[in-house]
Amino acid sequence: MEEENSSKEHTEKPSLGQTIRRARLGFNISLRQLAKVIGKDPSYLRRIELDEYKRPNPDVLLLISRELGLDYNHLMNLTEHRVPSHLPSLTDYLAKNYSLDAVAAAKLAKQFKTTLSEYYASKIEELRTDD
Repeated sequence: MEEENSSKEHTEKPSLGQTIRRARLGFNISLRQLAKVIGKDPSYLRRIELDEYKRPNPDVLLLISRELGLDYNHLMNLTEHRVPSHLPSLTDYLAKNYSLDAVAAAKLAKQFKTTLSEYYASKIEELRTDD
């Protein structure tokens, strides 16, 4: 019976709070630092990390996802929020809305993702140097 419980624990996906906490700690960012960067109270973020909210504010999750480099849709899927499943990929969105061919849209999407990663890395470095 104990073996069944321990194997079940290893197969369950991490909760929203666990996912955010692991990412935050992986970047060696304190709760207060993250709260300061996204403009929220540390106690609110703590309650999210403790899974006290089943449906935290999607705007806050977006800010958290951006600062920690987490996939926003993944975070939303870990909540009780309904997430539209019909959103296009960035490449498809750029091609359609900016009349780009597939190659140009793919290049632009790749460039955007690279720039975004560099931005996140610089923000994390700023957090580390603030202490």
